[in-house]
Amino acid sequence: MFEVRERSRLVRAALERLPPEFRDTLVLKEYDGLSCEEIAEVLGVAVGTVKSRLFRAKLELKRHLAAFFASPSSLAD
Repeated sequence: MFEVRERSRLVRAALERLPPEFRDTLVLKEYDGLSCEEIAEVLGVAVGTVKSRLFRAKLELKRHLAAFFASPSSLAD
């Protein structure tokens, strides 16, 4: 149970480090389950912009999570 909570905390911390436009797009897709078309409508951007933001958001999220797991001191943040 502790591992699940800690993992959730790390994901939330990594999400907070994303630029708002990446974070908002990723949350709408992964947490709210919206399609790219729906996200585009909600955010008032093109579908291609949504897809680009999702791609870049996932790359950034992976980078932040890798940094958390690479540094034991980051777990105490």
